[in-house]
Amino acid sequence: MTLILSIGNVDQVIQISDRRLSKHQKVVTDDSNKATVFICRNGRFAVGYTGIAISPHKGFRTQRWLIDSFMDCAAPDYAIYEISERFEKKASRDFKYIPFLRSLAPSEKRLSIMLSGYLTHGSRPLIANITITNFQDFQSGQDYPEAKDEFWTIYELEQDDLKLDTTFIQRVGAWRAMTSEDERILRNMLGQRKPQKALINRAVNLVRQMSDRPAAGNTVGKHLIVTIIPSDSVIPCSAIVKPINAADKVILADEIVLLGREESIAIRDIELSVSPSIEGTPAIIPRLGRNDPCWCMSGKKYKWCHGR
Repeated sequence: MTLILSIGNVDQVIQISDRRLSKHQKVVTDDSNKATVFICRNGRFAVGYTGIAISPHKGFRTQRWLIDSFMDCAAPDYAIYEISERFEKKASRDFKYIPFLRSLAPSEKRLSIMLSGYLTHGSRPLIANITITNFQDFQSGQDYPEAKDEFWTIYELEQDDLKLDTTFIQRVGAWRAMTSEDERILRNMLGQRKPQKALINRAVNLVRQMSDRPAAGNTVGKHLIVTIIPSDSVIPCSAIVKPINAADKVILADEIVLLGREESIAIRDIELSVSPSIEGTPAIIPRLGRNDPCWCMSGKKYKWCHGR
C-alpha cells in the first residue's frame, strides 16, 4: 500500500509518492512509477495512486490503464470535473469486466487515485483535490478490507475568499503512518510560505521516516518521486526523482495533456539509462544531504563516505 502525500499553499502543490510495489508486505520492486503530471483545460494536477498496481501474470498495469483511461474520458469538454465523473464510471465498469481483474478477490482490487493541484478557470488558481476510490471512506476514516463494486469520488476545493494563507495536506494509502506532528510541521512551513526546496526536503524526509513506522507495514518505500504543480500556469509543472541509492537507470513520471481533440498527448514509460564512465560504478548518483545514509549502502553517513 503506497503512501501518496500532497501538500500545498498559494504558491504550489507538491505530491510525494513512494515507488514501492509490495505483495503480502513483501517488496517486489522499489522502482515503479506511480506519478503523473495531468493538465486539462481548467486545471493542472499531480496524480498518484495506491492499491493494486499489477495483476497476476502482469496482464493489467494500473499506471498504463490510468493514462489510457484519462485519454478515453477527456472528450467532449476536456474539463476536470467532467473527466473525473466519466473516469469514475469507467473504473467501476473496467474493474467488473476486464478479464485480468474480474477473477481477482475483492481484497486484491482495492485502488485509490488522488489528483492534487489547481483549478485555473477562475479569478485566481484554487487548490483542488480529487480522490477516486473503491475502498477508502473519508467520512468515517475507514479503509474497507475489500474493494466495493463501484468507485466513488471525493472533491475538495479551496474557497475563493481571496485569503492567501490557505494550507492543504491530504494523503491516501498507508495514511496511518503519518502523525499529527508530521502534519503540524508541514502545515507550519506551508503557512510561512517557505521556499519550495525546503518544503520538498522536509516532506521527503518525513515520508522516509513514515516508511519505517509499524503503521506502514513495510509497504512504503524510501525511493520517492516528487511532482510539483505551480499555481502560476506560466511556470511548467515538473517532477523530481528522489532515490536513496545509485543506479544506471531512472524511471520518470508520466504526463498527460488534455486540451482538445487536436491538443491532447500522453507520454508514459519513460526510462533513462546511462552507461557508467567507470565499469562497476553506478552512473546515476542521488543528491544527498551530508547526514543522509550514503548511496553505496555502506551504512555510513554520506559525509563520512562518498561525500568526503
